[in-house]
Amino acid sequence: MSLNTPSIENNKNSKKKYIWGAIIVIFVALCVVGINQYLNNNKTFNLNVTKADQYFKIEKFDDARQYYQIALDYRGSVRIENKIEICKKLESSKSIFDTGSTLFNKKEYVKAVDSYKKVIIEDEKRFNLNLRIKLRKALNYIVMKNFHKQKI
Repeated sequence: MSLNTPSIENNKNSKKKYIWGAIIVIFVALCVVGINQYLNNNKTFNLNVTKADQYFKIEKFDDARQYYQIALDYRGSVRIENKIEICKKLESSKSIFDTGSTLFNKKEYVKAVDSYKKVIIEDEKRFNLNLRIKLRKALNYIVMKNFHKQKI
């Protein structure tokens, strides 16, 4: 009977080795799949951020915001959440400036000035030179109009 005992033990050890081998193979496979998923998510995140940045540069803020939002689906980022908020603000500021310009062109200078006052300081392109020039012209027209009314 002692002859059969080592064979049974060898068989048990063999099964244990097989089970541990299978566990290790499954663990390695899961690690590879997880790393691959992470790398794909990171790549997709970066592609969407790059595309959003391109739209941001050409002032297509709505498109930029959409790509930033898609990027967030792949990875959370406070920086990207802030970019989305900036897109919303700049889109609104651009619209306000455009409304002011339309009113200015219609010679509705008081309304144009009111609109221009709402352009945010972060909207550097419109806020700096363009806004100052437009405001100065609109205010000059208002002053001249009031001056002519007083003369009459």
